[in-house]
Amino acid sequence: MRAKAPNDSASVLADAIRSACIKAALLAYDDAGIRGLCHEGRWECALAAIRHLDLRGLTGLVDEREPTK
Repeated sequence: MRAKAPNDSASVLADAIRSACIKAALLAYDDAGIRGLCHEGRWECALAAIRHLDLRGLTGLVDEREPTK
């Protein structure tokens, strides 16, 4: 496992993806609860939100000039 460098574009992208997934899951879970779903239903909605999350906008965080490792 490599150490996380503060300017490492892969780390920046990973953090952005993680944050986007968590935000989408929490919003979907709360919305499902407002709609009256049980815990299992809320969890399924949270997972569906992550599965359908469009992450293409986050690719701009990675410098395309940097070679992929």
